[in-house]
Amino acid sequence: MAQILCLCSRAFHGPFADFLIPFSLSIVPTPDSLVNEKQYAELWNWLGEGLHRLHVNSKLLKCWTSGYIIGFISRENARAVLLNRNRGTFIVRFSESSPGRLAVSFAIAEYSNIEVGNYLMGPEEARSLPDTVRDYSNLMAVVRVHDAGMDNLTYAASPKDSTFGTMYSKTHPGQNTVSGYMKTMVSNGR
Repeated sequence: MAQILCLCSRAFHGPFADFLIPFSLSIVPTPDSLVNEKQYAELWNWLGEGLHRLHVNSKLLKCWTSGYIIGFISRENARAVLLNRNRGTFIVRFSESSPGRLAVSFAIAEYSNIEVGNYLMGPEEARSLPDTVRDYSNLMAVVRVHDAGMDNLTYAASPKDSTFGTMYSKTHPGQNTVSGYMKTMVSNGR
């Protein structure tokens, strides 16, 4: 349900309730509550790119169907899930601003508090999500959503090696040499 709420919020550029209330009360919707052609095209461009990526990458599809790519969750919702988690806990989701790209939201230690960092994965990293996650030593536990209805969402974290281990490449080329924000944040233990 969280993914549907995120999709609807994205489609209608406002809170989900603002869209549902006119229909649930049998009131004729206002022009502001309808999707215009530009919003429709933006939604399908964003959604289509993500679905295409899943379609052409069997490892990503396996991660998706197993629930380890949460997918359509906003940055704010990912932050809320991670704030009470241990450092190194992370969520893999689709980027809100870059269609088809994966983003990692992760819990980091910041002055004895848990904060949340975000990293936009490059296309080469997303091709082998399990190997990329393996190479970041401070990413330790991946969050999976258990959707039992609108009022009963639970999130469970499991160690990355037990989650992705069967999907790791047989050959290990060594530590990830990708530089950037996430590499710096994660390798410094923040």
